[in-house]
Amino acid sequence: MNTALYTGAFELRKLYQRHATESLLIAGLIHFMVIGGVQLYLNVSGTSNEKSIIRITRDILLNPPPPISREVIPNVTVSAVPSPLSVGTPI
Repeated sequence: MNTALYTGAFELRKLYQRHATESLLIAGLIHFMVIGGVQLYLNVSGTSNEKSIIRITRDILLNPPPPISREVIPNVTVSAVPSPLSVGTPI
């Protein structure tokens, strides 16, 4: 008596490539038909899918830029190292 369990794995492996190819082909055709239908409708109806460019300009009053020459360089003073804090947990 044959007690082997039949799962059909061999047939599934054999048919996997064909089913994957067919499903990708069908999905591609559906996408192509939908996108092509939309483009055909836009061309036939005369509606343009191009977006017009709107440029918004505002007059902004700015101060004049600083001079390029380095005649006046402001002196910056750096304070000394601060003393350790007397409040808090010592490290």
